[in-house]
Amino acid sequence: MTHRVHALRRRYGHAGGAGTIPELDSLGEDGLMTFWSVYHRSGPNLAQHLFGKRFPGFTNAASSLAGYASNRATAMMCAGRGDASGAEMYNSIAAGIVSRLPPEARAVKLPEQTREAIRNAVAGERFKTERAILKGWKR
Repeated sequence: MTHRVHALRRRYGHAGGAGTIPELDSLGEDGLMTFWSVYHRSGPNLAQHLFGKRFPGFTNAASSLAGYASNRATAMMCAGRGDASGAEMYNSIAAGIVSRLPPEARAVKLPEQTREAIRNAVAGERFKTERAILKGWKR
């Protein structure tokens, strides 16, 4: 294993594959990157819609889930092109993010409207995707 992977494990932790969020992983590479583009700078409305409630640090948790999504998508891309060490490195980062999430964020269930908006998203159309996610939602 490379020195870089060891350094990342020391910094972010390692859960050996157990640190995944299947609900997000089911979105696939493109869906995970769309999730990242919407939630990496999410405000309170998007975060509350995602979790269904507010809790201490809920906006930071949504942003952390976006970081998880980006790293898992990159790991999937690395694995797809045969880069095992790259996939392991990005999976290790994602597992570290999961280990620091509050329990409410680890057990996230994507609302169907969110899943549909991500599925139908067009690359570079972040705000249209956000509007589709929040359409008809009352705070």
